[in-house]
Amino acid sequence: MSYYINSRDNSYYADIRNDSNKRNQLYFKDQDKLTGRVTLDGDYKKLSSLVIPKNFTHPYDNIYEKKAKKYVIENLNDTIINNKSCPRVIFKMNNAQQANKNKLSCHIFVIDTSTPIQPFIAHPTLFNIWNLHKNVPKGLIIEKQVYNNDGKLSYVEKLKKVTPINFHLLIK
Repeated sequence: MSYYINSRDNSYYADIRNDSNKRNQLYFKDQDKLTGRVTLDGDYKKLSSLVIPKNFTHPYDNIYEKKAKKYVIENLNDTIINNKSCPRVIFKMNNAQQANKNKLSCHIFVIDTSTPIQPFIAHPTLFNIWNLHKNVPKGLIIEKQVYNNDGKLSYVEKLKKVTPINFHLLIK
């Protein structure tokens, strides 16, 4: 999946996915306002601007804002990746018993602080937790580890590549 993010504002982003008909779908999400989806024809990697008609969008009702108060972000010990010290933070539920009862996972993020951008967080609950606490270091999230409620690693997502681009998205 390819994400298009604004390095100064992490409240909105676009991602491009391949659908079952092998077409590219661009999904736009503003964490507070609206979402939209359009089908892209041709090579989307050469796209420099895109207009999304208003009728391709709909309001985004952020039902996760209330949940954010039940979670906490804590700093963990730094880790070394490619001879660089990288901070780590954990997103987890405040109440460990309730987390176990509901079989909720926790997320650990490894951050490269050499690129001072707002942390890109696509998951709406995690975004709202970050928005409430604002205690994640600025930087590029290079790895996400998800642990199940038993403390076992479920999966890891690693950043493969960053390509700075100039892309204009307009919603009319």
